[in-house]
Amino acid sequence: MLFVSAYHEIVTRFKKREILESINKGVTMTVMTLRPDSREVSKKQKLFGRSVGNLRSIIRKQLTELCIQKEELKNLGIDLFVKTYDCPLSYSYIIVDRKSENPLIKMEEQESSRDPHDRESSLAYRSDNSIFYEQHWKELESIENIVDYDCAKDS
Repeated sequence: MLFVSAYHEIVTRFKKREILESINKGVTMTVMTLRPDSREVSKKQKLFGRSVGNLRSIIRKQLTELCIQKEELKNLGIDLFVKTYDCPLSYSYIIVDRKSENPLIKMEEQESSRDPHDRESSLAYRSDNSIFYEQHWKELESIENIVDYDCAKDS
């Protein structure tokens, strides 16, 4: 499972049971979030507005939470991969079972004219809508400057 977003409210240690259930079913998890020191943070802050608070601080807090989650899962013999990126994205993504015969992609638009809690999302299995799936997968493949996040910085 791959989560790509400016910041992640859904993947925190408070969702540990759900994460364990997914991983126990053979799903691997990678979380990619916008790098907190990226110039894109200011642009996303304007896009999301004040309703999210200080986005740079939120991203740092989420990375700290993800590192705690990663350590707890590591103690259980499960790997959670935490990565950051530094480029503009038009959408947030969740990819499920990318290596399967019929992966699912879900994307959510990041429109500045909409309340963050009221944005529309779309999803498709590759077999049902291969054009939609491939179009959005190509955007994800084009992400540059992806690096593994160094959780030791948060220790």
